Amino acid sequence: MSKQKKQSDPLSNELERLRDILYGEYARDTASQLTVLEAQLLEFRQQTHQSLESQSNAQANQLEVTRQDIEDKLTKLTNNMNQEFAKLRKEMSDHIARIEEAMTNRRVLGQLLSDLSTELMSDRDA
Repeated sequence: MSKQKKQSDPLSNELERLRDILYGEYARDTASQLTVLEAQLLEFRQQTHQSLESQSNAQANQLEVTRQDIEDKLTKLTNNMNQEFAKLRKEMSDHIARIEEAMTNRRVLGQLLSDLSTELMSDRDA
């Protein structure tokens, strides 16, 4: 057996040399192409990451601008609504005051008529 190993070792070495001669260039080309592809993939990955980050930042900025715009419009609407409510309260207060005045005038008039009626009744009885 040891004779076979010794004989196979030189044969094995020669087979390795033949493989290297036959496929060595192909293996080196393949390794080189893989290295180039890995570099291109890494570059593409970095560009994609930068692009996504840039788009994300742009969208975040746009979202902030839109949020601020909505907030400003909401503040304006709230102020306008408060002003309109204040006007309506004033108008209602004025109407209530006029109605109360009219009711007071009617009460006074009613009291005057009642007093007059009482006086007339007293004059008639006398």
